[in-house]
Amino acid sequence: IHGDILRKGRLTDFQVNGDSFKDAVLEELKKVILYEFPERNNPCITNGDKYVLDREQQDLFVQTASEGYAQRSDLENNLKDYLQDETQKTMLITAEAGLGKTTLLANFVRNASSGFDPAHGVFRFCGVSDLTNDSFTLWNSICRQTQVSPPESMDDLRQNMPQILNQIAEAGFHYIIIDAVNQMQDGERMLQIIPPELPRCLKLILSIKQDKGNPDSLITMQERFILFPITGLDNDKVKNNLIDFFLKRYLKTLDKDQKDALCASKQSKNPLFLKIILHELHFFGAYKQLPAEIAKYKESPLHAFNQVLIRLETEQAEEGILPGQSVSFLFGLLACARNGLTEKELFLCFSRRFKQHDPINKKSNHERILGTIRYYLRQVRPFMARRNGRIDFLYDSFKEAAFFRYTDSHKELHKTLGDCFQKLCDPDGDDTFDSDNTRAFVELGYHVTEYDYYKGEQLYSKLTYLDARCSLSSIQLLLTEMNRFQTDICRSFHKIILRFQSVLSNYPNALFSICRAEKSSPPYRQTDKLIADEKWSKTWLDVEQIFTLQDTEHDEQCSLR
Repeated sequence: IHGDILRKGRLTDFQVNGDSFKDAVLEELKKVILYEFPERNNPCITNGDKYVLDREQQDLFVQTASEGYAQRSDLENNLKDYLQDETQKTMLITAEAGLGKTTLLANFVRNASSGFDPAHGVFRFCGVSDLTNDSFTLWNSICRQTQVSPPESMDDLRQNMPQILNQIAEAGFHYIIIDAVNQMQDGERMLQIIPPELPRCLKLILSIKQDKGNPDSLITMQERFILFPITGLDNDKVKNNLIDFFLKRYLKTLDKDQKDALCASKQSKNPLFLKIILHELHFFGAYKQLPAEIAKYKESPLHAFNQVLIRLETEQAEEGILPGQSVSFLFGLLACARNGLTEKELFLCFSRRFKQHDPINKKSNHERILGTIRYYLRQVRPFMARRNGRIDFLYDSFKEAAFFRYTDSHKELHKTLGDCFQKLCDPDGDDTFDSDNTRAFVELGYHVTEYDYYKGEQLYSKLTYLDARCSLSSIQLLLTEMNRFQTDICRSFHKIILRFQSVLSNYPNALFSICRAEKSSPPYRQTDKLIADEKWSKTWLDVEQIFTLQDTEHDEQCSLR
């Protein structure tokens, strides 16, 4: 606190200008942070533009992901050479988990000397923001940023990708970088629609995680892409620079012999493995036993994160909630979730599982649950991300470690998540789905189906759910989800939504009205029943009458002529 701010009161009730000391300190900290890092000011939260907000999330992630970058001139030069080369092929970066694809590209985007010009370039890190989870939504957002007409459907994108890339180039954009294509639901299929030849003034850089168990999976792509494989760290100087950075970050020290021992381990070729080991140092006990401790984490980030989970399962957070149960539940939920979970969503799930009170410390269940969630997330903070208020794994290998470790609980976890999102979508529990929580509607369909295919089929056969989905979320995404089901009612709804997708995209509340015009169909019978049971309270139009009136007016105009 600085300036002429007055201070008064006892330590237990300290005030600054009538406000609590805590609030005054927080406000001053915010001012200093925004002064030092003006880019962290988030101006787009207030305007409600999801495309602007998406780019803001991307910008913030780039700042975080580029920290701790171990400079590798050979890789940077390869990227610079590609930007200056006359080739019209797409570059495809490949590497195993933890070798630094994302960090390399984040640093490349931020580094002014790299040759990447933000004024003429577009970048997307898949899975980081809401509009990078499938290829249609991704390219839709890229088109909007470059002021190019976006595709109307996935078929439109698939058929017109060369023209879209030409239009982006003609709009003055010369570089597109898309990281972690494998993070998207249809990422590998997206690679198939990239044309073998790009416009002359456009460069496209993609990255994908290489499947260690299938090293030949990318051979078929050599004719269409310039493959750029990333290998592990071989230079001890680079390793030491990275070790020093993380030691400083985690407020720890190692002597030269200990650093040498760490560099000598074969696992140290992986930058992410180094980060995990250095973060876990204070749990090792005697540092002189460093080689033996490193051996416990085995040979990859996947195994190392599994060891982190094993350690957490022995640490008590709050009385009355066993660590083995809470850790497996927390990280199992996050592993089964597609795009992370908010603290509120985690709390709803935990409150269904852990209902007992703490008779010793007199804490409420609410306090105990939040205390437990926050304790374990603090333990692994460097490996977690916050995306649009949601908590998620920062690294694929951490998510995979939790996913495989808690495999036996997947059905139960999906059921819990389904119940949570059902509560958010349908607060009254009467199947009216009277909510505007877009994310909850999308996630509900996914988790219910993962738990029980037939329950998912029933959900996607409900007009009330489908009408809400059409009103809130992407029509293309809904059609993709519905492809899983083959019952007559599901196929009937699918045909209607597919046929009228352009109408529904422009008039999102129209599905009920359209179904009313589909006489004798199962969807029509649902509208009849909803009206008869007085369970449909939303506005709807007599579509058939509108079309009849339009035809009549047209006939009258023709007769006048």
